[in-house]
Amino acid sequence: MKNLFLLFITVFLLTNTINAQNDFQINSQVWYGAEKYDEIFAFVPSNDNGFIAVGSKGYHNTVSQPDFWIVKTDQTGALVWEKPIGHADSSEIAYDIIPTNDNNYIIVGEQYKYNNGSHEGWEAVVIKIDEDGNQIWLKKYGDGTYSADVFKNIKQTNDGGFIISGTTKNFGAEWLDAWLFKIDEDGNEEWNIVYGEENYELFENVFQTSDNGYIASGYTNSDFGNGEYDFYVVKTDQTGNKIWENTYGTEVKDRAYSLLPLQNSNFLISGSYLNAETNKFDIKIIEIEETNGEIIWEQTYQDTTDCNEPVTAIETPDNCILLTYTSNYVKVPPYPSTDLRILKINQQHEIIADSTIGGDGSEHINYIRYLENNRYLLAGRTTSEGAGFSDAWWIEIEDLNAPQKIIQNTTNKINIYPNPSTGTFTIENPQGFLNLVGLEITDITGKIIYSSKIQNFKNLKIDLTTGHVSLQKGIYLLTIQTENQTFTEKLIIQ
Repeated sequence: MKNLFLLFITVFLLTNTINAQNDFQINSQVWYGAEKYDEIFAFVPSNDNGFIAVGSKGYHNTVSQPDFWIVKTDQTGALVWEKPIGHADSSEIAYDIIPTNDNNYIIVGEQYKYNNGSHEGWEAVVIKIDEDGNQIWLKKYGDGTYSADVFKNIKQTNDGGFIISGTTKNFGAEWLDAWLFKIDEDGNEEWNIVYGEENYELFENVFQTSDNGYIASGYTNSDFGNGEYDFYVVKTDQTGNKIWENTYGTEVKDRAYSLLPLQNSNFLISGSYLNAETNKFDIKIIEIEETNGEIIWEQTYQDTTDCNEPVTAIETPDNCILLTYTSNYVKVPPYPSTDLRILKINQQHEIIADSTIGGDGSEHINYIRYLENNRYLLAGRTTSEGAGFSDAWWIEIEDLNAPQKIIQNTTNKINIYPNPSTGTFTIENPQGFLNLVGLEITDITGKIIYSSKIQNFKNLKIDLTTGHVSLQKGIYLLTIQTENQTFTEKLIIQ
């Protein structure tokens, strides 16, 4: 076990470069790691108000190959416990984690195999763990050759199983193809289908849609696109059969890293593209319709990034879009390092907040989650501080310009029955809230799946099984807002 270096900061002790606009405030930071390379790729809430996170831990005994890294944290990201899973003759990276209906967790990633020092390739991996990080099962998918199979993203489906996106060579028709892989609740394969043409395709994200089909996004450099790389989006039916596919891009490099379902039932694709005039990567976002992939609007935002870095996106409570990514934007040439850059985009597609956070090294964010009261928790890696070459980095920021909300303990204020339910339930309001503004139900990613303007009530019946809502089993948050207070309760759909 490594000697852990842990540092928790509540003020701006990281050599920060928050720009003069002061749009976002750093509430806390924490980083930890060993002498090598440690990184967080995704995290989800745990039952004790902390988080379960996954990533890569850059050591294994005397061999410097990374392991799957499972981390339990408190509310700020500070370490509670850690569990690596791996082997001395392979390297492992966990890219995504989601909770399951039985209060456990599913993790997806890749394993890179070595044989006497030679590389054998990647194999896609799914792991199920309990709330204490103990392995329940681990399954690999491929033909055993370790050629090039990677799982990047996973979602639970309405039938209790899971849909996974990634890239494959073993199952592909050409070089590397975008990949959708469907498994049941026990990890047994139900179907897998590849998408793409003669070169390289990868799906970074996948969601189940309102018709029980799927929509996946990533990028391609095959000839059916517009340039060297293009955004690549595919819509399928519930068994993976392609309904439509579209590419979006310029004549150079465009890569989509984030797919975000919006409240209006459209999807937002976020990524980067190579600006031919500056030869630097700028940010691009596109809103498309689910039915045919038609572009509603698209916008680019100037940056000065030398490499095509991933972009994360989240919809905010005040109906804006928050983008986070790695940037050279405020660094002095020749760009020795990168910062975290945060952009807030309003409904007119204008930048209304723009901040950078970084130190003497480089900062990189892989995941963002809304907390409450205009606060966000982000996770990734930093080389500015810590014990090793790269340490896991957690940072909580607060949007200073967003409308303020007061979050209160909801004990004995809201009763939901039945809870758990199949999607039809009653909200009992024994105290009778006054000055009601609205009601929202969000999933664990912060996506709003139901909203309504309401007046005072005693008993309110809600049915989420009808209409356009694509309801999946899992944990949700029900929020009732008055003029100056917000009350929340956990809602479980089975």
